[in-house]
Amino acid sequence: MFRLLFILFFLIFDSSAFAATIINGPLTVDCSRIPQRTVTLNQAATEIMLALGLEKQMIGTAYMDDTILPRFKTAYDAIPVLAKKYPAREILLDSDPDFVYAGYASGFSPKRGLASREELRKLGISSYLSPSELQKEKGWNIALLYQELREIAAIFHVEQRAETLIANLKKQMNDALPQPPPANKPRILWLDSARPASPLIGAGNGVPNAIITLAGGDNIFADVDGSWTSVSKEQLLARPADIIVLIDAEWDPAAEKKKILAAAPLYRSLEAVKKKRYVEIPFSSSTPGIRVPEAVKTLADAIRGFLKTP
Repeated sequence: MFRLLFILFFLIFDSSAFAATIINGPLTVDCSRIPQRTVTLNQAATEIMLALGLEKQMIGTAYMDDTILPRFKTAYDAIPVLAKKYPAREILLDSDPDFVYAGYASGFSPKRGLASREELRKLGISSYLSPSELQKEKGWNIALLYQELREIAAIFHVEQRAETLIANLKKQMNDALPQPPPANKPRILWLDSARPASPLIGAGNGVPNAIITLAGGDNIFADVDGSWTSVSKEQLLARPADIIVLIDAEWDPAAEKKKILAAAPLYRSLEAVKKKRYVEIPFSSSTPGIRVPEAVKTLADAIRGFLKTP
């Protein structure tokens, strides 16, 4: 009898630990029921789910920036891809999800013909938007990634997995940080697009700025609002850079950027171009996901190498 009461008490206590909600922007997410049919929109969201071992609760993915991380390939290949970019409203709803998780607010944009979070709520479908999108005005920092991991883990009742993953990411980050930090921080230009008419750069509020800062550099456009923004030729020339980060994306490869830098008069005069001080970082590593520590290490290693060679 005592044993039976103990088991009942344990079950009641254990279930109540999950009976909570998470405030996620204007909506709340009920954590008392584990989602079984999740659709992820954006690569960072997909890789966070896979990193937490939640592939069995995923029935669809969409909007990959580049190739999935190799360690997730087997699990990812078993999940249907609903669309190359965002799935149309009808396609998403036809997949019968009970949870939709997006890395960017654009994934819930009615202007794009997509289902809004409010519409999903009325249909009984829960949703979650990355905290990075909800706190843009404050600027991105690594704590937002840890918050996202813990909240997704709470929704799926796998909190310990999140703590293990966070501990590993923190170790990665600590190992990547320059020790000691460089005495003179190199000036970094983060170049998403090298189009001479209006270069697209990493500004002061997003992941690119955080990566530069953590790696021991100084973002030459840190005072500009936004995560990414276009600047004029005059603005770019007025801010000399020691190193240029070239984002490598399927739609705009780093190799093509190098050709533009070598050919366009705008760039040929830059010291970093003359010395070919380039660092290539995949676009997916510049989004708010689990690849950020790897990007910090790539840039920090390059900074150390460049500082050794005048």
